[in-house]
Amino acid sequence: MIVKKRLFFFIIILLFSNASEALEVKLIDRFLLSQDELLLLNIVDFAVSEDGTLFILDSKATNIKIYDKGGHLISVWGRRGPGPNEFSQPFRCDYKKPNFILYDFGKFKIDVYRIADKIKFEPISSIRVGHIWQCKLWNNKIVLAGYILKKNGEEYDLYLHDLENNRTDYILPSYRKYGFKSKKKYKDKYRNIAALGLHSYIDCNRENIYHIWEGILSIAQINISTKKIHTFGKETDNFKQLKVTKEMRTARRERNSKKTVEEKRKFSMIGGIFADEHIVGLVYSNYDKRLSCWRPIVQLYDPQGRFLHEQMIDEVVHYPDWRPPFFYNKNSNVLYMISRRLSEDFIDTCEIIKYKISQ
Repeated sequence: MIVKKRLFFFIIILLFSNASEALEVKLIDRFLLSQDELLLLNIVDFAVSEDGTLFILDSKATNIKIYDKGGHLISVWGRRGPGPNEFSQPFRCDYKKPNFILYDFGKFKIDVYRIADKIKFEPISSIRVGHIWQCKLWNNKIVLAGYILKKNGEEYDLYLHDLENNRTDYILPSYRKYGFKSKKKYKDKYRNIAALGLHSYIDCNRENIYHIWEGILSIAQINISTKKIHTFGKETDNFKQLKVTKEMRTARRERNSKKTVEEKRKFSMIGGIFADEHIVGLVYSNYDKRLSCWRPIVQLYDPQGRFLHEQMIDEVVHYPDWRPPFFYNKNSNVLYMISRRLSEDFIDTCEIIKYKISQ
């Protein structure tokens, strides 16, 4: 009986090991985004439709540049201004057929559109929000990672907005975002943890929302029905945990953003997560002094939080920000990433690089 049990567990471990080894982030395509007609000034985010159309948020140009699946410019939509279809500072976006959402950091609002004929944006509604870091479409709701204060004084950093009934559901208390189990510890330590950064990133599948704060490699899986929170994450040899150094405190006190960035280059910087029913992915970046840019690394977990695979993405570089813009297509399991390089004529070459997450 004991021999049979040992044999059973050995087979399970062997199967799991083989699945981990077979999992890979495989390069399947790459192409440049054309800049013959218009330059890409500052890509902050992008989304991809089911037919490969790319919606690129250019915060400096204050518009959305639309490209076909080969990187050719189709159209430009939006412009700077206070009116309808005008933006102040586009910051985040997401797409789920047929809807597209855009968070305007300058106006503190999210605009919801229906996309028709690839390039026509039909406005549906606008939502007033505070300062958010990321927004995702999920069923008939928008998931928002950002600070919100309830009328009773409770603070949250993850919440839902229902597009049908205009209701807000509060999901993750602020103290849980930063890894604390009580509000008291959170209040006592907030000043120190704020020096690590405030950004957080989200994605969701059928029943779970995934959330990570940029300061700690700890992914929170939140079941939307039970509200139970399960955390997981693995610090590998490649990952260098972010810490509040003496130099970082000084730079923050003196509001020296250049010095703060220099200090953060010593560590790994978390740049986002993606998820579907089968895998959970984490993207973080390490600074490459030789190339003077950031290099992304992808980790993969199963839905239960078991670590499966880590892979350096050699084809992608990005600067000056440590967050490489990416978009994950849950239906095709394709990860789109943007690689930015400074050319000899001091113009960013922007390349879309596609990876298949496969076994």
